[in-house]
Amino acid sequence: MRHFASWIVVRAILVADAALLVVGGFAALLWVARPAGFIAAGAMWLAAGGLLGLLPLTDPYRAEQRLYRKHHPAGNPPSAP
Repeated sequence: MRHFASWIVVRAILVADAALLVVGGFAALLWVARPAGFIAAGAMWLAAGGLLGLLPLTDPYRAEQRLYRKHHPAGNPPSAP
């Protein structure tokens, strides 16, 4: 697992930013004037969805699986001793 701690930090930042955008969207929906509040809330929720969509790219085990498949041909994986 290369750079496991950095992947965890990036994932935590993505989730925290998405949570802040969701809360900000609700605040905009409640306290900003009608048309602008809906637009701001929608934009914030769309941005939060985009950030949450990036989470699979920060999976620390994904890179290891890709490297394993690159160095081992298709078929049965080698058995553990």
